[in-house]
Amino acid sequence: MIDALGIPQSLLLLGGASDIALAIAQRYLTHRPLRIVLVGRPSRRLAEAVIDLEAAGATVQTVAFDAAQPADHPAVVEQIFAGGDIDVAVVAFGVLGEHPVAALDHREAVALAQVNYVGAVSVGVLLARRLRAQGHGPSSRCRRWPASGRGGSTLCTGPRRPAWTRSTPVLATGWRAAGSGSWSYAPGRCARG
Repeated sequence: MIDALGIPQSLLLLGGASDIALAIAQRYLTHRPLRIVLVGRPSRRLAEAVIDLEAAGATVQTVAFDAAQPADHPAVVEQIFAGGDIDVAVVAFGVLGEHPVAALDHREAVALAQVNYVGAVSVGVLLARRLRAQGHGPSSRCRRWPASGRGGSTLCTGPRRPAWTRSTPVLATGWRAAGSGSWSYAPGRCARG
């Protein structure tokens, strides 16, 4: 349950090895130790994230997840909630692919859509149902696309409103890039960088 100061006790990171997800976790850990559920494809990077988060004071559970396998998503969501309620959920998975290839190659385009759209919808619906059933827990969804020029574009949605920005990642729960890889937090509003 989120405490009176707005600090959660548990955090779900779908796409748990992503830079955005790990930056959010590290920032929350500056306030208090918490239980973190890292959900993603088993990898060296995910294993390193567990070590880093535990060193920062978190209790970490990992759940294997493949966005391209929606038939497995109900079981994944059950595993996520097996350890208790989730206070904050962040959906930060996806693949960029090669734009010129995806624009012309049917197989590549379908594979990208399977992960980035079908996977996100599949797990998002299941997650929303569980969060609604427990009665608390905002969620945020971030997707990053390549763009011409420096950086890219990020679309994030959450409990407040959607936000769109170019080259600065934004989270609808109030997190925003503050330069040099750091993040700042403005509770209760959607911050823009």
